[in-house]
Amino acid sequence: MYMQTGSKGRLIASAGVAALATLGLWLAPLAASADHKPNHNPGGGGGGGGGGDCGSGTMYFVGQQLWSMSCDGSNKTALAADVGWSNDPSRALHGPDSNRWFLRASNGDLFAVRDVDGFEAQLTDVSSGVAAGSAARWSKDDPATSAVDEADSFIAFVGTDGFGVEGIYTVAVAFDADGIPSAGDVQLTLAVVGVVVFDLSPDAGAIVYVSSSWELIVADLAGGSSLIATGTDAGAPSWAPDGSAIAFTIQNVGVATIRPDGSNLKILVRRKPRATPFFPDFSPTGSHILYGYFDRSGSDSPIGSLEIYRMTAEGRGKVNLTEDITELVNPVGWR
Repeated sequence: MYMQTGSKGRLIASAGVAALATLGLWLAPLAASADHKPNHNPGGGGGGGGGGDCGSGTMYFVGQQLWSMSCDGSNKTALAADVGWSNDPSRALHGPDSNRWFLRASNGDLFAVRDVDGFEAQLTDVSSGVAAGSAARWSKDDPATSAVDEADSFIAFVGTDGFGVEGIYTVAVAFDADGIPSAGDVQLTLAVVGVVVFDLSPDAGAIVYVSSSWELIVADLAGGSSLIATGTDAGAPSWAPDGSAIAFTIQNVGVATIRPDGSNLKILVRRKPRATPFFPDFSPTGSHILYGYFDRSGSDSPIGSLEIYRMTAEGRGKVNLTEDITELVNPVGWR
């Protein structure tokens, strides 16, 4: 069962055609089949630098194996063997073992997947009337803390109901004493068509999303006025924790940041011939940005190389965190 609680967002900024928003959808199977790069070195680091203390660590995939590492590239540790290309780990740790939970959609159902063992808890059921799409995000009131926190949170996801109403749906999530999540009723929060990827604002009052025509749009979930966040051929948005900036990709340009009102566009990483940065992600402190780098220049592999870099939020101190890893890797996000 679900309830309609929001109003329709308005399209307010246009761009061109982009592919970077969905780059990970075809990089994932490449990484999973990368038998020609067999050696993962769990003890190595990616070097220091990058503008001082970067705070929390990061998570990444090698094939479908989930790994974690410190934000300087050290302490690489294997986690769940197969989390099914899940994304967006929870900001808080839950349960006596301090676990994070990823989000994964399958056949219209939404699941939370535990980081250490891939255990799944079903959150929504398509038979209740809403089919979940692949884009889903934890609310950012799920605290960025290293302490165990059993506080309730909510998840926003792209979905479609039985009447064909497409939009952003939300569902409240609570964690029990063992850290297992369960969900309440699904609610339609914003009726909007063609959301490819999105991120929630820090106060969860708005979203920034990429439309099916590759427009970068900011919309108020409460039904108020939409805010302009113009980009050209946009993809993969990530909202800074203080709400002041949005990181995203620009087709044939690179990784950029922009204010939610569309001002102060800055190019932080420029695309090179046969080399593309993708999936920028602000750290929980907002001091750094993680991003993937797909490079087909000078590689012995017919596929190329996939690396994970870290830089400051101003684009300085770029550090390759995975230069010691011979397999293809995909960034997941901060932890």
